[in-house]
Amino acid sequence: MTLKEITNIIRNKLYSSPDEIESMFQSIKGHLIIPAVTMAADSFIFRASRITDINEVNNIGRLSYKPAHLNTKYGRASIPNKTMFYGISATDYLYAVCSCLGETCPCLREPNPIQEHYMVVISKWVLKRDCLLAAIANIDGLNKSDSFNEFCLDEYLALVSLCSNSQDIIDFWRIMSKEFTKQVATDQEYQISSYFTEMLLSLNKYDGIIYESVQSIDRTLKESLCVGFPPIIADNYLEFECADLWEFDFVDIQTPIVPVKTKQNILSK
Repeated sequence: MTLKEITNIIRNKLYSSPDEIESMFQSIKGHLIIPAVTMAADSFIFRASRITDINEVNNIGRLSYKPAHLNTKYGRASIPNKTMFYGISATDYLYAVCSCLGETCPCLREPNPIQEHYMVVISKWVLKRDCLLAAIANIDGLNKSDSFNEFCLDEYLALVSLCSNSQDIIDFWRIMSKEFTKQVATDQEYQISSYFTEMLLSLNKYDGIIYESVQSIDRTLKESLCVGFPPIIADNYLEFECADLWEFDFVDIQTPIVPVKTKQNILSK
């Protein structure tokens, strides 16, 4: 199946089952230039885990990826019965915290949230070796991230211009970047991005993916990027560093949210 055909199918929602989506993406192996970036060893990844009681956090596994057998829904980059280590890469710790809370807390995501007390553990992980990540970026330079824009405009487009189907590649990446950055109402709307991620990782060339945070609408968080690592990479090349507990009350949309770090270093290495 050509990229042009696949783009048309996605744009017009001409698919009826997950099997069709999976088969569609598997058919494009070898026919697409994939943008990629290297995340250097010693880079930090931040991950949010929402809890209801501090006693839930009795081991590092509680702060890592969800076990595959417990994952029953589609995620941005994961399908049911499989799992991913989702995290945030950011240039500043507080930016990372804000992005983590935005990705995790319904009161910062949903239009009509209820009053609630939030307890969120922000864990810090360090990358033990360089990792190559497939970059789901907007190739028109409309990313919030300056690093994504520079990469797409300078390097990736230069490579694409050498291909006979360059316009088809550009059109395909335009629609895929929309899939990774769209707001969704149900987990079924993640099917395109999740099965595309499955295809990328099946190539055995990439250690994970990186894409812009949908929830971080604040322009000051533009260099807060979402990353996804499969379990084999997370287990072997992500090392737990520390974890802090952040808490706040959501009252209503008129009342400011004031997250406070209430416990520091709640687990040791």
